[in-house]
Amino acid sequence: MSTQSLTGLTGLHRARTISSSSDTLPTIGLASSTTPSREHSSSMRLLTLALRKRLCPKPRRSRCTQAFQLTGLGELEPRTLLSFKSVGIATGPFRSALNPPVYRPQPVQTVTPSRPDLADTIWSRVRVFPYGPDPDQQLLVLVPPNPNGKLDLMVHPGGLSGGEPTDVGTFAQLDYQRGITVVSIGYRKLDRWPWPVPITDIAKGIDSGYQIAQKLTGQRITDVTETGFSAGGSALALINYSRGYPTTKIQPNRLITVSAPLDRSSVPPAKPSAGFRYTSALDWGGNIPKAAIPITLMGTHGDPVAVENSHVSNIRAFSRYLAKYGVPFQIYYDPYTVGLHGSIGQVLMYPDVQSALARAQSFDG
Repeated sequence: MSTQSLTGLTGLHRARTISSSSDTLPTIGLASSTTPSREHSSSMRLLTLALRKRLCPKPRRSRCTQAFQLTGLGELEPRTLLSFKSVGIATGPFRSALNPPVYRPQPVQTVTPSRPDLADTIWSRVRVFPYGPDPDQQLLVLVPPNPNGKLDLMVHPGGLSGGEPTDVGTFAQLDYQRGITVVSIGYRKLDRWPWPVPITDIAKGIDSGYQIAQKLTGQRITDVTETGFSAGGSALALINYSRGYPTTKIQPNRLITVSAPLDRSSVPPAKPSAGFRYTSALDWGGNIPKAAIPITLMGTHGDPVAVENSHVSNIRAFSRYLAKYGVPFQIYYDPYTVGLHGSIGQVLMYPDVQSALARAQSFDG
């Protein structure tokens, strides 16, 4: 049984573990099983040795080889002695070579065969509700045939200056299949509006989205998750933890951030928009969190935006802040990719990643 560890900081917060084994969830976009075979794992181990020889000169090989750890899923995980860039570049060709057609998940068109992207087909069922006069102030709402009482309020990526509510399609598809009502929040962006307009819009969209979801489901919503992707996760952190930004009327049961810049000292400055870098707002200083809302921090090793490498960890830096004030948290790293930003959505077709997300959506601290 392979596991992906979700841990706080040793001695500061209790550890949690997401298992990649048991839960049976709907598998989106799969034509066949995606469980790595023994032959795949064996081949990966052989290539690991070859990669060590390639990157580790003999005089320091005994130390350098410690920079690699082969995970339970047969992937390479960079450690402290090699930069994420070196590992990412070196493992790319191997990763491609190890994925023959029989192993790669193949998209299956089940809703609208004429449209090739399964994540896009979900929007044919969407209902759109404005919550303000601007065209960007829209809520995309998906109510499954049999709502299970759970609501996922999603904030799309794009640096708060780009992107669309439909950019969360893969996650929305999985939620919809599992009976979760989805609201994807559109908002005015920094390419046209000053700071903090995107944040105030998102807060307003959260409250409006909750009310609309309750009406559409016959007041069945009893459990609320807020999920933010990239800068969308940054916005949710500011709304729920920072006293300098609007507080929503509805308090979620939990938060999930996916590849989100969360700590000013651990992310590169964002590109200025409307004269402001949104990452400048991620300076937590002595800010005491408004509420101890449990949060799952999902990321990718080697992420160049929400920085995760051998020397700097955006997630760890933010988790230290959470631990200081007793906010429950857990951490999950994508086991399939290295050196990419926002890659979790690309591997969400794997059952173990789906299981990890399911556990994040029930994490209550």
